[in-house]
Amino acid sequence: MSSDGHVAPISDAHAAALDDSGRSGERRIDLRVLLAVPVLFDADSAQGVTQSKNISARGIELDAHPHLRVGSRVLLYLELPIGLAFEERALVVRESHKGIVLRFLALSQNGRAALNAYVRRELLRSSVNDANALKRTA
Repeated sequence: MSSDGHVAPISDAHAAALDDSGRSGERRIDLRVLLAVPVLFDADSAQGVTQSKNISARGIELDAHPHLRVGSRVLLYLELPIGLAFEERALVVRESHKGIVLRFLALSQNGRAALNAYVRRELLRSSVNDANALKRTA
């Protein structure tokens, strides 16, 4: 976050330094926010719908789906709650007991702008909610 309170988007140089786990060294450099919307996918082996869990400028976590396996390249389509459609290519990089994690491949300029706008809005909303909670407890 900059000194004027704005959240800076992740740079391409920082994104390139990350490994498939989404981490560079010991800390995550992109901001992840909750996102629960239907996601359409088109993989080599199948097409379908699953649900998102969270998203960042680097990737997205989805509910598990039998046709989405580590190493699969997929085309994702979802609609962000700020009224913007998002269609990008991604790679399934890992599975967990919670779901699957995908890394975006070469985000388009429109895709990056949509994600940055959504992440900023959610961070602002979270900050306002935290401030209101502190007021209620004081």
